[in-house]
Amino acid sequence: MIGRTLGHFRVTAKLGEGGMGAVYRAKDLRLGREVAVKVLPEAFAADPQRMARFEREARVLASLSHPRIAGVHEVGQEGELRFLVMELAPGETLADRIARGPLPVREALELAAQIAEALSAAHARGVVHRDLKPSNVQVGPGGEVGEVKVLDFGLAKAVASESLDSPADGTRSPTLPYQATRAGTLLGTACYMSPEQARGKPVDQRADLWALGCVLYEMLAGRRAFPGETVSDMLAAVLEREPDWGSLPQGTPPLARSVLRRCLQKDLAQRLRDAADARLLLLEALRDPEPAPGSAAAPPAATRPGRRRWLLLAAAVLAAAALGVVAGLAFRSETRALRPVVERYQLQPPHGVVVAGAAASMLAISPDGRWVAFRGFRPDRSRSAQLYLRAIAELEARPVPGTEDAWNPFFSPDSEWLGYWADGKLRRVRLSGNEPQEICAVGQILRGSSWGEDGTIVFSERDRGLIRVPAGGGEPQQITDPKTAETGENDIWPSHLPGGRGVLFTRRAGLTSFSRWKIALVTASGEVRTLLTGGVSPRFVAPGRLVYQRGGILYATSFDLDRLEVADDAQPILERVYDHLGSRFTGYDVSADGALVFLPAAPQSEETELVRIDREGAVANLVPDRRRFDDAPSFSPDGSRFSVVIETRTGEWDLWIHDLPRGSWTRLTDDGEARTSLWSRDGRWILFSWVRSGSPKLARVPADGSSPPEQLTSGPEWEWAGSISPDGRTAIFVRDNATTLSDLFTISLDASPPREETFLATTALEAFPDFSPDGRWVAYGSSESGSMEVWVRRYPEREPSFRVSVAGGSIPRWRPDGREILYRAGKGIWAVAVQTEPTFSAGEPRLLFEADFLVDDPWTNRFHVSPDGLHIDLVRYAAEAPERQLVYVPNWAAEVTQILAQRGG
Repeated sequence: MIGRTLGHFRVTAKLGEGGMGAVYRAKDLRLGREVAVKVLPEAFAADPQRMARFEREARVLASLSHPRIAGVHEVGQEGELRFLVMELAPGETLADRIARGPLPVREALELAAQIAEALSAAHARGVVHRDLKPSNVQVGPGGEVGEVKVLDFGLAKAVASESLDSPADGTRSPTLPYQATRAGTLLGTACYMSPEQARGKPVDQRADLWALGCVLYEMLAGRRAFPGETVSDMLAAVLEREPDWGSLPQGTPPLARSVLRRCLQKDLAQRLRDAADARLLLLEALRDPEPAPGSAAAPPAATRPGRRRWLLLAAAVLAAAALGVVAGLAFRSETRALRPVVERYQLQPPHGVVVAGAAASMLAISPDGRWVAFRGFRPDRSRSAQLYLRAIAELEARPVPGTEDAWNPFFSPDSEWLGYWADGKLRRVRLSGNEPQEICAVGQILRGSSWGEDGTIVFSERDRGLIRVPAGGGEPQQITDPKTAETGENDIWPSHLPGGRGVLFTRRAGLTSFSRWKIALVTASGEVRTLLTGGVSPRFVAPGRLVYQRGGILYATSFDLDRLEVADDAQPILERVYDHLGSRFTGYDVSADGALVFLPAAPQSEETELVRIDREGAVANLVPDRRRFDDAPSFSPDGSRFSVVIETRTGEWDLWIHDLPRGSWTRLTDDGEARTSLWSRDGRWILFSWVRSGSPKLARVPADGSSPPEQLTSGPEWEWAGSISPDGRTAIFVRDNATTLSDLFTISLDASPPREETFLATTALEAFPDFSPDGRWVAYGSSESGSMEVWVRRYPEREPSFRVSVAGGSIPRWRPDGREILYRAGKGIWAVAVQTEPTFSAGEPRLLFEADFLVDDPWTNRFHVSPDGLHIDLVRYAAEAPERQLVYVPNWAAEVTQILAQRGG
């Protein structure tokens, strides 16, 4: 195999071999990176059913993105060989390390905590490993003991073997596919199998907790928890015997022993349920290990209050996990901090109301901690939304009259008023009743508002920076510069500091990776200071903490309120906080007295799927994957491949290509800054919007990845790829501006440098341009008539214009034969028969179908017409979980303070 090329991967060295095939180091010839290639056994690859199952599982695994999990890039085929391409994890396997003898206790616990972190992340996505063992754990450089990468997540589900009683070392034993509808089959590796796996019963994440216990025991004792000469002997040990607990080193902390015993409970009801809890307890054992009884350092039992405290903590955490209460929400700990036991309550919305996750702020807690406001909608009433108010002391939220279709709730400092945005106005309403009052006109949905102690409100409007207005009404005044041409920055999510010391805010840089976004402060004197990079939505928490969100995690750092400076001690405090797709909206709020309210992440509502719909409305999945797809797929001319932008869990956006016949994914960009994509008519390259310079610019990249992306335009405005002419020489795109929001421009792709021309710039809004198949017409959406409608204009003459839709419409798409235009309106897809010779004419629009998952606004559910002209392809957003509830934590400030204090903050 050495020197052989598989697809676009050149094999350079053999790394090892196991029951699931041989693994090689290889060079990715497209992207220039080193990867690991696992060549599957011939018998396995020759079985079509098993191979299809394996490919389905590999697609699920490719959706996992976590620093503790080795990523899956693609599944490939070269001749008769089938192979899996994975991230190349440096270092050695944990099995190699254990072979040299037992690990020091601290090292074993730290590695086990990292493994538990990987399990927790996978379990949150519904993926169970099923074959966790030391040879599937890679330990690379980094930190004091090394950085863990867990390999082969879930792949055991697609692997089968022949014999059940081969004399083996237990690490290459049978692995048979488990199917939920059929009992009696095995899955896993014998000496690490849970009892339910050994019996061929259905398994869940608790099987991984059992395996975690086996791996931790082996690291500490230097021997397997359930040894045996044959596979049958090992299975018998798993089912009938206990580990030799006396083999654990004397210095093993009691809390670690407790974790081991709970992981290795044969009774499922008694076993530890959650990997996040296991990680928490292991880190606690590391933070304050107790000496073993009888050792010289151990004080008499009567003088050791810590032992009872730790046992009570362990019992409380384990009981909470077993009961599945709100405290079971995963709390991420990057260090060894003790998590104080803090009460948490679920705030249920009224019956039939769903808490709305959106691109704008949709929740707030009053400064006195007595009220929570949130935006909710009723799915049974065409998603009719308004604000709801919940008193903590009461059992149910009530709608706030006059707040229909309102966004961005925020409270006055005295907790007597509720402010919000609706119908182009900033408004306020007294909690005790009365009619809403207008404060000022605001043209667009706000990106955050904050009511200060000085009686003014600071809010953010797109491209205008931060603006201040008296709460009683008056003339708005700019307090920070709007978006700049040099950086593409914009100031959003303001939050007042106490005592009028200033306003915290987020300085957004571009649309994608929040690693470049900044937490900043504008002081009372107007000075702007950058406090830190890589976060959004800052809040001050007394007595001296700054809290902010990054992805789905809340972080905290020490903050000097007098000097207005942050310390270098930021730590993750809470994970699984809702993070809207791409928007980084405010998913939490904190009261003046330190109470927290947040919306838990719901993975099923954050993911999307690619679907193909026929003209009668029948929906089929284009691919089985569910990820954060950004936009509709754009197909190659032959229909065999499509491009699409996918967001990772850490907020990076990259362009991917999917090969339909092979079922494989290939990453085309790797800087996390891509949006929207269009396949060229000759299939050689892809046009996309690149956010590398701060705001989206047009760029193109070869479809085979043979060279890096090339930026085509420059300037401060946002630009979105629209359509490419049939001859491939011209692209039409949307360019935003501050006056009319957006206009249409063309760019010559064969000129050097590319030449731009204005196609349509009016006082109305123009968007969604699409070239006709003969290149002589452009369909587009425009607000010229007062609402979004579909129009057609001649190209390149630009005159005249013909209206196509009659009652609203957007996102027009030509059918490939040029005889019809399809467009979106309401919750439906409409079609209009057209003719372009001798002049343009359009027939009567007719509804093809309606679908509940089509959002009733002109900007969502963009689509493309399939190459055969008989289907449309688009992104379907998963329905929001109707059981979603807010979580209220009354004394969260104490938890934050204690965590930072214990970490030296």
